Amino acid sequence: MAGVGKTVALRALAYDVGLSDPFPDGVLYMTLGQGATLETVVRELSNILAVTGAATIVATVKGSITLREAVDAAVPWFQGRVCLFLVDDLWPTKTCRTGFLSDLRQLLRDCPASRMAISTRSTTIAKCARAAVKFQARDPFGSASVNIFIAYVTRGASGEIIGSQAQGLRNSVQKILGICAGLPIALAVTGCAVAFLSSAYGDFDTACDTYATRLEKKRNHLGDEDSVEGRSLNASIMLSLEFCKMSS
Repeated sequence: MAGVGKTVALRALAYDVGLSDPFPDGVLYMTLGQGATLETVVRELSNILAVTGAATIVATVKGSITLREAVDAAVPWFQGRVCLFLVDDLWPTKTCRTGFLSDLRQLLRDCPASRMAISTRSTTIAKCARAAVKFQARDPFGSASVNIFIAYVTRGASGEIIGSQAQGLRNSVQKILGICAGLPIALAVTGCAVAFLSSAYGDFDTACDTYATRLEKKRNHLGDEDSVEGRSLNASIMLSLEFCKMSS
């Protein structure tokens, strides 16, 4: 499922200074995506090699015909090192249900103390992991959803504008939370947009009413091609980007 925080969690690991001790040779982040190709993966592999100082190997990796060839060229550089490889958004490919995972895991071949963490929407790929953490949407009206929304609203607006009404969950806030469907990313971008509107209007109620109405229209306009959660996520991101353009 999209928008539940998989990428955010992996990026948090990438910036976690506490991991520098257990992984002294680097926390190395690669992002792929549904449309990732051989060129995409080779580029990301080249980037982490360059970051760790393996400039002489990068040209060889970039000239590889297959991913296994590229990985085999990189393996000697990581031999004996202790790294944490973070691979974000792995998808199955047309030729392999586990995507690029089997080749990328070879990076651990000669460095037994290194580890690899991945994010994926594929249950097939997830089953390949030694341990898995399942991400899912929160209760749309539960405390976790409310806290995420309010946290992002208050980052961009003053306490006087927010007041105590946000905690009372007025009808427009209830509608916003319902449409966001408990998805952390939707709640975060929506909270930022409401904060912008609160500052523009000088009134939290008006901001929520305006955003709730437009968010509902945006979601309904997307039709039924996607899942409920997919429409909620897309609507919140698209509408929030519209407000970002207005502010620039």
